Amino acid sequence: MEETAPAQIGRYRIESVLGRGAMGVVYRAHDPEIDRTVAIKLIAADLLRGEAGREFVERFRREARAAGRCTHPNIVTVYDFALHDGVPFITMEFVEGESLAQRLTRAPQALRGEAAGIVLQALEALGAAHALGIVHRDIKPANILMARDGRVKVADFGVARLPRAEMTGTGVVIGSLAYMSPEQCRGEAVDARSDLFSLGAVFYQLLTGERPFVGANDASVMQKLLFETPPALAAQAGLPYASVLARAMSKPPAERFATAAEMRDAIRAWQEDPDAAGTVIMPPPVAAEPSNAATLSMIERKLAERIGPIAAHLVHQEVQRGADLTSLRRSLSARISDTAERERFLSETGCTPAPSSAAATSPASVTSPNLLAAAERALAAYLGPIAAVLVRKEAARSASADAFWTALAERIDDPKARQRFLAQRP
Repeated sequence: MEETAPAQIGRYRIESVLGRGAMGVVYRAHDPEIDRTVAIKLIAADLLRGEAGREFVERFRREARAAGRCTHPNIVTVYDFALHDGVPFITMEFVEGESLAQRLTRAPQALRGEAAGIVLQALEALGAAHALGIVHRDIKPANILMARDGRVKVADFGVARLPRAEMTGTGVVIGSLAYMSPEQCRGEAVDARSDLFSLGAVFYQLLTGERPFVGANDASVMQKLLFETPPALAAQAGLPYASVLARAMSKPPAERFATAAEMRDAIRAWQEDPDAAGTVIMPPPVAAEPSNAATLSMIERKLAERIGPIAAHLVHQEVQRGADLTSLRRSLSARISDTAERERFLSETGCTPAPSSAAATSPASVTSPNLLAAAERALAAYLGPIAAVLVRKEAARSASADAFWTALAERIDDPKARQRFLAQRP
């Protein structure tokens, strides 16, 4: 049963619940001092016990301060950070309107005429944040709000990190798969150009009514994101802003717009003269896989059943290294944490499991500093800085590494995100 909303948080009177997530609850509230409606994000109290809880409060305070630096008409403003009965919360601008995701769900083809205007406003927001060294990392229709006055507001810099911030690191996949950049999908370091790729993907959807990378499952979406050109862009037949989209969604970051201002100028140049805006140069086709492509596809499918969509990237990575099929199977099997499932994977893909010693199959110690650090980095991608608290909490009561990772995964509400988290286990 859901807990009852508090009548008041700080000086703010609670009016309703806007949403619930792994970190806590977002409320609609009223600020009596200024007489305005605000949104409040309150962290779940039971996740903040002990020394780890105090450490989390400081991290959350730093991230709220970073978000508060992003002051711009096209960015949802952070007003305040405070504690409510020892629990941190932030107060944000409340936007009357709806998200771009809601508009697309209701009428996916209706926004084509507004697409450039929406993207231009979002670019102003990103340009302001990037100038402060802040990368959003999760640009998608749900995080682009359409205010009733026509203004576009970019929301939820909650997964953003300042350069060299404590929680930042490579190997952590942050963001929504359908819109993330290839380097982000691979868990590599990202910069402003990653946000521009994601906004290019949103632009494509606004113009065509379809997401640029669509598949039957996450593994298929990831494969297309990493190696394929979106259908309408490949065809180019009557697609407006094709030259802008091709550059924004180039696979290598070096081939994209370097700044939000460059992408903005390219859109305006196309508006002034579509014929002179630039010829679309399609990327060369991705090198074909070896002749045993059917076998690789089967291996990828079997691996994805156990570790989720990251399987597509791992298989491609092994192929690029020139691994033979036997080595490839064994290398990939190491990504499967459960011993029985690992052996079944090898058997199902036509490889006899190698003899193993008890030492080789026993779970890693839950107290291993490397394991704890890896778990915190991976979980932070989905839950933010509260990950530090949860890792310490589960490490103290888990009997094995398997139980530890499973318990952490259960904190992630989205089943697909949960699979991606489990796939990041060392």
